[in-house]
Amino acid sequence: MHLPVRLTLLVLVFPISAAVDNAIELYQKFLMTKGATKTAIIECRISSHCKYYIHWYQHKDETLRRVQYVEISDGTTSNVPDFEFLKSEMKERDQFVLKIPNLKTEHSATYYCACWSLTGGTVRTCL
Repeated sequence: MHLPVRLTLLVLVFPISAAVDNAIELYQKFLMTKGATKTAIIECRISSHCKYYIHWYQHKDETLRRVQYVEISDGTTSNVPDFEFLKSEMKERDQFVLKIPNLKTEHSATYYCACWSLTGGTVRTCL
């Protein structure tokens, strides 16, 4: 008997900020399970404090790697080697999606979106 493979992608967000009135906020879904060969779509909504890039990270086997970054101004993407298959789309100025087409077992991981905000000479990161 042949059973279909199911992949679980865990997507979390942890807002971190230094000042309450200048907080960076990102919103993501928390858990997604998709079948092999399907497409996973992971949404990320950002606050206005994210100015330049959205960074997508993969956490797998205790390693956190940036796999893609997206220019907020125009949606231009840059993938790191071995992750050229990832697609990204800017839905609105504050909403981005990461698409993982043709899911395979090796894609099972936790994915994060993040942005860096430069405020008063201090770089703040939000994962």
